Amino acid sequence: LDLAERLTSGLASEYDRWSIEVDQLRVVAGTLVGDVLLAAAFTSYIGAFGADFRTKLVDEFWITDLKAREIPLTDGVEPMKLLTTESKTAEWMNEGLPADRTSIENGAIITNCNRWPLIIDPQLQGVEWIKNHEEARFKSPEAPTGDDAAAPAPAEGLREEEDAEAAAPPL
Repeated sequence: LDLAERLTSGLASEYDRWSIEVDQLRVVAGTLVGDVLLAAAFTSYIGAFGADFRTKLVDEFWITDLKAREIPLTDGVEPMKLLTTESKTAEWMNEGLPADRTSIENGAIITNCNRWPLIIDPQLQGVEWIKNHEEARFKSPEAPTGDDAAAPAPAEGLREEEDAEAAAPPL
């Protein structure tokens, strides 16, 4: 009977903890759309600009615009916290990424893109880091192999472009 009472009281404290966690998740779910929208804009558009303009763009334009449109957004949201973790950032620095904010933002942009982003590389070390990062990524046991590995895109789009050029009248 004593064991049953301890189990019941232990589960009661877990219920309290879970209730608090559920409340916190509801708050996060309410602001998720705005947070992800900001992170997506950051990843898609910010790479081509310098550090000062990046800060201005996020703080003065994008966040202000999201609030003006009444899109729920976490107060003090930081796109970098949504795109990466401190451990990932440390891993990138071990691979040769410089420790300045712009380079770390570039690392987050590169690792979260499906395409090839345009980025500012203030210390001209980005290319070396990309080589090291991709080499380490493909050597890892989780790297895709066989049919899952990255294969060159089919040349079908190129053929369509060549056909369009051949059929187009000269300017």
